Amino acid sequence: GALMANGFLLDDTVKIKENAKILFNSFKEEYGSVCCGTITNNGKDKSPCVDCCVFIANKVADLLDK
Repeated sequence: GALMANGFLLDDTVKIKENAKILFNSFKEEYGSVCCGTITNNGKDKSPCVDCCVFIANKVADLLDK
């Protein structure tokens, strides 16, 4: 969703790619993976899901604010 918002709300292809890389790397750094199955133990523990969504939503909002 964050990557879609990034691409939808920006017209600059270079900035879209730059932000996408920042989003990907910051999420992976924060959670150790970008794979939901890894983060949630194959869906057995969905407790991190809300935090993941809030984290990346805030991150994309900050990037789009600049």
